[in-house]
Amino acid sequence: MLNLIPLLKEVAIFRELRVTELVKIAEKMQRYAFVAGERLCEEGAPGGEALGIIESGYVNVTVKAAAANEEKILTTLGPAATFGEISLLTGETHSASIIAISNGVLYRIKKEDFDAVIKEIPALGLFLGRVISKKFRDSLQVGKGLARKNKIIAVVSAEKGLGKSTLIANLATSLSRQTGGKTIAIDLNYSAGSLASILNLQTPLSLHKFIQSGQSFSFADLEAATVRHPQGLNVLGIMEEFRGDALSQNFLPQLLEIPAGDPGLMFKVLAEAAEVVLLVSPQIEKFADTVDFIKFLKQGDGDLDRKLKLVVQSDGRIAAATKKQFEKLLRLPVSEIVPYDGVLADLFSISATPFVASHPLSEISQVVNRLARELGGIKIGLALSSGMAPGLAHIGVLKVLERAKIPIDILSGSSGGSIFAAGCAAGIPAIHMEKMACEFYRKFLWVYADFAFPFYSGLIRGDALFSFFGKFLKEAEFSDLKVPLKIVASDLQNGEPVVLDEGKVNVAIRASVSVPGIFSPVKVKGRFLVDGAAISPVPVSVLQQSGANIVIAVNVNSPLNDQSARPNIFDVVMLSRAISAYRMAELDSARADVVIKPETTDFRWRDYARAKEIIKRGEAAAEKAVSRIKDILSVFSLR
Repeated sequence: MLNLIPLLKEVAIFRELRVTELVKIAEKMQRYAFVAGERLCEEGAPGGEALGIIESGYVNVTVKAAAANEEKILTTLGPAATFGEISLLTGETHSASIIAISNGVLYRIKKEDFDAVIKEIPALGLFLGRVISKKFRDSLQVGKGLARKNKIIAVVSAEKGLGKSTLIANLATSLSRQTGGKTIAIDLNYSAGSLASILNLQTPLSLHKFIQSGQSFSFADLEAATVRHPQGLNVLGIMEEFRGDALSQNFLPQLLEIPAGDPGLMFKVLAEAAEVVLLVSPQIEKFADTVDFIKFLKQGDGDLDRKLKLVVQSDGRIAAATKKQFEKLLRLPVSEIVPYDGVLADLFSISATPFVASHPLSEISQVVNRLARELGGIKIGLALSSGMAPGLAHIGVLKVLERAKIPIDILSGSSGGSIFAAGCAAGIPAIHMEKMACEFYRKFLWVYADFAFPFYSGLIRGDALFSFFGKFLKEAEFSDLKVPLKIVASDLQNGEPVVLDEGKVNVAIRASVSVPGIFSPVKVKGRFLVDGAAISPVPVSVLQQSGANIVIAVNVNSPLNDQSARPNIFDVVMLSRAISAYRMAELDSARADVVIKPETTDFRWRDYARAKEIIKRGEAAAEKAVSRIKDILSVFSLR
């Protein structure tokens, strides 16, 4: 039943569950094939028998209309949509009918089996409550649209010359490889320099002849005109008269290259698209034009803000804006900044081989691959725990993940883990972090431990530490990082967790590592912040809340084994902290899909001199977990 895991991860009530928990649910699912016109559920009929999850096909949700023998369609449901939750929970009769409008497959889980699962996984009941509350709100609205597994992704640029066709060719290749789905890139601007031509592909069937002669053409004609590139993507060069209805049932997903000179066609495609990738110039002087273009697009699609993925195509000029500048001036989040690589661009134009295939480890390929995973519904998060000296094991874990080429789309860190999460997010190789860590900890007491006199809110001011983090990260802000990062700290005055993801990264790290009593708190936006480990030693939940559907947690917290003959004040504070952190870390990491737990029991909190040994422990633990991670990735890629 592993083939059901990707489907279950798309279902709202199951989205935050671990893969091991999803397996338990999948084992109780029963497959049912339905046909167009079949009534799967009747309004007013006894409820509470089963929860239905659609794998393929579409159904209408209807209620009886005032006129006799008429039904009113409330909405249409597609793949990953559910029905029957409210009746399942309340036992009341069904409030609507479910009528199939196409052939398809759904999975059912009976009430008794669902109740048994909730007893094993109590959090499932909470998630179910959230979904039902949302459904009650949504029931007041009509025509919410389709929850589609097969989807159209429209790609449009604010101006010519930004490399839209190059981006689409590489995105489509990456999507095909990472999702395992049948991906088609549809070139609606079939001409010299467009997608089909730069890939050196020509369609064997000239569809414009059908259009000019007035002949009709079927999906078979479209499929015959589709050409498969050696790297796995399907390409269809087609005239503007095309309507994408037929292809939406057969390809996952589609990327449409939209010609900028035809507003009517552009608006038509934007309305049907599930997501819109807007490629924009990095030049500050063109910001006003970009804002105007976005306003223009919104005229044709009022839902554009929800769909929009803003991608900046860097051109190598000095005047290029930063991500933060873009987000501030455009008042929209920037998904990615695609770096400029003239050498790979030239190679692509000569070989017609997308660079994500020819040079997968290049910076530009990693950015495109991350965007492709986001569009394909795969987001991999890595949470690094607190841990003082044992936290050096994080470096060993990162070394192994780099060697195994495990992609990371978002990171989180708490306390000491925030240092290494920030390094990874900034693109610093783990081997460089290892060298810096050894140098830092040799100097810690003599250079970076700036004791406060008189003592007020902490023994160490932390100014020198703050300066070191700034140099380590080159004074980076969160918007400058290559991978999104969430750093967790604790509000000293109300005990609430605080997620830091904007401003200077070294400020956030300094706050997250501020062990109460040892380091002075850090004041951020009027709040006094201290050690993230006080509330969330393994920040898994923040990744899940940020959309990660595969979470890898590294937990270096271990049971106490300190044999100090006479603990000093630092020992007392650190060991007291470790007692509570260990238990919370076990609870936090239990929510992850994969937990990497290096063996650090025999290391004390201050054993920084044993850095190389600790890093080796991290490597050993990660090596054991790599096969498990790849197994989960293979399930999500549908391969």
